[in-house]
Amino acid sequence: MTTIGEQIRKLRKQNGMSQDELGYKIGVSRQAVSQWETNSLTPRSDKIKAMCELFGVSSDYFLQNAENSVKKEEQTSVKQKRVSRLAVIITAVLSAVILLAVTLCLCLYIYPREGDETVASVDFGLTHNEIAVVLIILAVIIIALNVFLIIKCVRNAKLDKMQG
Repeated sequence: MTTIGEQIRKLRKQNGMSQDELGYKIGVSRQAVSQWETNSLTPRSDKIKAMCELFGVSSDYFLQNAENSVKKEEQTSVKQKRVSRLAVIITAVLSAVILLAVTLCLCLYIYPREGDETVASVDFGLTHNEIAVVLIILAVIIIALNVFLIIKCVRNAKLDKMQG
């Protein structure tokens, strides 16, 4: 499927024009033509009309393929949003599991059961309080990450509803 930019480039080259020449004939800069051809910008309707007259084509030549291109981009965008939401859910679940593991380790290491010396026998060169602080900091970071991901997911859902 060709884009408007590809169609403009094709017609310009078929007619032996440079970007400067096309721009001059329809009243835009060479940079504007370049941006159209790379699909960075879409030409305004008056410029499409001017190119139609210049190249002897109908506006459908540009617009029909552009509509198909937009539909394809929308489908790709929906797929990307689904993948993004799935990634957020997976990350949130993994973070919750890690948070649970950190909490469990914190409880077992700092508060070993009476008479059970094997649970806290690993020596990190830190006091119990220092290890507790490190684990709590990790837990806070994980919670903050989850909150950020949830906020992002909610914002994206709101934007989707507004656009859809």
